[in-house]
This record gives sequence, C-alpha cells and structure tokens, in this order.
Amino acid sequence: MSTEESSSSNDTGYTTLPLKWTPGKDLLSKDLLKDPKIMNLIIRSLLGSNIPSDAYHISQTEWSNGTRSDVVYAANHNKNEEFPPVIIEIQYMVNQEFIYCLINYASNAFDRYKVSPVILVIVTNSFFSAEFQNQFTINENNTCLLEASCKLWAKKCVFLTPELVSTHFNVEDLNPMAALGFFVTKHNVNEMPEKNRTDPTYVLLSSAVNYILLKDGAENIDKSNLSYRLQQIKRNFESILEDDEDPKKMLHLLKSKLKARKQYDGKKFSTRVKPKSY
Repeated sequence: MSTEESSSSNDTGYTTLPLKWTPGKDLLSKDLLKDPKIMNLIIRSLLGSNIPSDAYHISQTEWSNGTRSDVVYAANHNKNEEFPPVIIEIQYMVNQEFIYCLINYASNAFDRYKVSPVILVIVTNSFFSAEFQNQFTINENNTCLLEASCKLWAKKCVFLTPELVSTHFNVEDLNPMAALGFFVTKHNVNEMPEKNRTDPTYVLLSSAVNYILLKDGAENIDKSNLSYRLQQIKRNFESILEDDEDPKKMLHLLKSKLKARKQYDGKKFSTRVKPKSY
C-alpha cells in the first residue's frame, strides 16, 4: 500500500492509511499498541503464554524526570518479577545515545514500580552501523528479536527490526512479533505474502488497524492528509530560507503557501475513502 492511497484489500478491510501514519511516524504504531488485544499479544510474546489476558493495563508514559516513553504496560495487581512493567519504544535509528535513553527509562520505571522493566524497541529503520548492531545477539526464545546486554538495568531489552522481520514470512505459523513488526515498519499489505494473510495474528492486527481507521473517519482522514502535505511544504520552505541568497523572495512564497493552508483547513472534502468493515 502506498503511503497516500492503496487499492482495497479483502484481507485487511481497510483501503488507505492517513499520511500522518506513514512508516517512520509513530502515530499509528502508538494507537495500535494501545489496543487491548495487541497489548496481550505483545505481553505473551515477551513474558510467556501463561500471562492472563487481564493482567496488564496501559499506564502513564511520562516519568518523574519529565522524559516520556512511547507506550508503557503495567501490571494490574502483581507488581513483581513475574509481572514486570513493559516499556515500548518506536525508534527510527538505534545508536549509543538512544541506548542511554533506554537506561534512563528503565531507571524511572524501577523507581515507580520497584521492578526492573522489560523493554521492547520497534526499529522502523536500522541501527547506526553494522558494527554497532553486531553488539546485539539473537534472542534465544524468539529469533525475530535482537537482544541487548542489560542485566544491571533491565530484566530484558529486545529489538524488533525490519531485517529480522523480513526473514520470518512464508512459513506455516507466522511469528506474532514478525506480524507486528510488519505492520509498524511496512504499513503495506501488498508486501505480505499471500500465504500469511490468513494467519490469526495478521488478521487480528488488520482488524485493529481497521478499527482505528473507522474511528478516525473518512472526512477527518482527508483533512488530515491535506494538513500533513501543507505542513511538509512549510518545512521545506523553512529549510530553503536558511540557505537561499534572496530570503525575501522565498519568504513571500512561504507566506503564500501558509495562506493556502488557512483557506483549506476549514474546508469539507468531497473525495472520501470509506474503509470497509472487518
């Protein structure tokens, strides 16, 4: 599916994704990860299939020092080693600076819950370098994940990467984390092998995405798409202004684009995409 429009699909039930949800952005990912069924899928993949479906809830993401994680799952009652908090980060590029951020989040989680957290990083692009990535190892319980050495600051820290996700298709039983990684890093139904499109995890994720789209509404998606495009134009012109030798001319062009945005922001759009019900 392109980031702007797609052909309809009987497998997923949705026909398009808003531009604000394109790969590299984490808006769809956050909504998806907050779905209770998706939360349970992740919890059981990371902690074990014996975890009850009502054991966790979506918790606040802001920490005491003002930093903020993308998604946090916390145990409802049993805050112990068997039910650790789970921190999820959606990260475009993984480098050393980001690892220090994870350590900070883990420290804050321990202060709040008195239990070392499990951390899942969904990598939407890559690691800083192949040499840096080589410092991580394949998780022994789930070959779809890379694992960092974190014994002193987290119970577990694993990374779901596009590279590993792509090696887990065309099999009878689709790895649930591979299916999740596909939706978060690809957002493209046409890239999923036909063999896997009836997999229960894939169908569950498709249904969750379709529900998010139905909540957003076709008209809101149209308006959001236009606003997204105009924001991109604004940023492009701001970048040009920083380097151009004739800033007055470029400023005039930028003002004309901003004026166009104000005129369109309040409009209703006749072209609408109606997601199918699942």
